[in-house]
Amino acid sequence: MTKSIKFFLPLLAIFFGGLFIIPSQNMVNAKNIESDKVDICHATNSQSNPYVQNHPDKSGDVNGHDGHNGPVWYSGIADHSWGDIIPPFDYDGGHYDGKNWTAAGQDIWNNGCVVPNQVVPSQNAALNLTKTNDKEGTFVNPGMDVTYTLVVSNNGEGTIYNVEVTDMLPADFNYKAGSAKVDGVANEPTITGNILVWHIGNLPENQSATLVYIATADTDVPKGIYTNIAQAQGMDRFEKTISTEEVRSSIEVRIPSVLSETTIGTPTVLPITGEEIPVWPLLLTTFGSTLAIIEQIVRKNLSK
Repeated sequence: MTKSIKFFLPLLAIFFGGLFIIPSQNMVNAKNIESDKVDICHATNSQSNPYVQNHPDKSGDVNGHDGHNGPVWYSGIADHSWGDIIPPFDYDGGHYDGKNWTAAGQDIWNNGCVVPNQVVPSQNAALNLTKTNDKEGTFVNPGMDVTYTLVVSNNGEGTIYNVEVTDMLPADFNYKAGSAKVDGVANEPTITGNILVWHIGNLPENQSATLVYIATADTDVPKGIYTNIAQAQGMDRFEKTISTEEVRSSIEVRIPSVLSETTIGTPTVLPITGEEIPVWPLLLTTFGSTLAIIEQIVRKNLSK
């Protein structure tokens, strides 16, 4: 009788629409895989959205997120100073006691990693960049220096983080080592070829930073117009990248004038005195074009 009941149990389960559920091996594996995960609140760099939900492996959480130290976020806390919120759990290898599992931490964790009653503001970030040089409206000769000034400003709402300025020098111009300053403080760029990158840091709203540096024209630079291009970028509180428009600054290179002297013709006789006067015209040339002939008269003897 007992054997008959055991035989008919699966049939009764099918007949009654699954009153008896016989789990498959896949269902068991899925449950085991799920038990190896843990829900945590991972700290961000955003004051308005300080946490995001994360679902890491338990073993990985112990070895990774446990190092994200700092207290539970609160209004007024310093930037980048709060830590993750992690509940206690058991895992294959031991027991983890949790991190920031305080009453405040549990309130945030139970609220889907959103700080309760927190109003999340929007941010209308605006990053701006200008660039000038001290030779605008004039020119340089080969081997001369040019001083560039770049001003990056935050004209929007909220701090812009990790601001960088990238400047691409034109061919035949080189950065003068040790010349760069940001707000008067030495700040050397990272140089890759002719690309210069300055790390400005965080820029609060309505604040700006002024970058000044010197570039030198090569001694064999050809004449012409030389333009370099700069751009700035950073991140807003939502970790969205904000970039400025590309800005340009041009400089004209001219080749120096060439002065040459030559003697033309024979001595000239003054019609009044009959005195013989040598004449040596001085020939001035620049870019191969004659500008002027200046006659310098030298008298051998002066009469009364």
